[in-house]
Amino acid sequence: MNPTARDRTATEDGAPADDSRAAADRSPDADPLPVVVGVAGPSGAGKTTLVERLVDTFAAEGERVATVKSIHHAIEPDEPGTDTHRHRTAGAAATVGITPQHAFEVSPHDPDGTGPDGDVGDVDFDEEDGSEEDDGSEEIGGADARKRAALREAIDRFAAAGHDLVVVEGFAEVPIPTVLAGDADLETVAGEIVAEGDDPFNTVREAVRDVDPPESLGQPDAAEPNATDTHDK
Repeated sequence: MNPTARDRTATEDGAPADDSRAAADRSPDADPLPVVVGVAGPSGAGKTTLVERLVDTFAAEGERVATVKSIHHAIEPDEPGTDTHRHRTAGAAATVGITPQHAFEVSPHDPDGTGPDGDVGDVDFDEEDGSEEDDGSEEIGGADARKRAALREAIDRFAAAGHDLVVVEGFAEVPIPTVLAGDADLETVAGEIVAEGDDPFNTVREAVRDVDPPESLGQPDAAEPNATDTHDK
């Protein structure tokens, strides 16, 4: 990844580099998508520690980094000691936590969980009508539809805010380039495995640096789970 990573899918005049590959799920004049990388693995495998190191490293290089955390239970947003709090204090410019019930966003300038306009950055899902209408993105595997929709929305908002890199902790079912932490079941990882957590950190960092921005949000590049895994064990 480099300072022009967000521009890799566009020509100098701002048009898509290849019209046949333009994202059908976004407006033609939408902001370029950031690089999106996942960190997946079982509980206790060190995912959050790895996210912290990636955020700290790329933020120190001048990249605008955001994070998303998949949370499987209800929590108080951004309490000290939570993974989202660790993401933010590592240097993330913005952090989104997505639980089965709601999504929330926090950033360094609003530590109380308030958005830039003073509104609480917390959105409850409607239990009866919480998911977006079917847009053909069921190919994103077994991730909960509402959480999947919230993830897409978060990445779109990060693009509009000018973020260069989004590190996603969890969401192994979503086909995005993934750093594998611990002994995860490869059958549960939908994205290409670009590095593993027990690799030297320089190797992980360079693997993330080599990732290109996705072409779309509704149809990320991926094959069957682990089908594109070319990482040497």
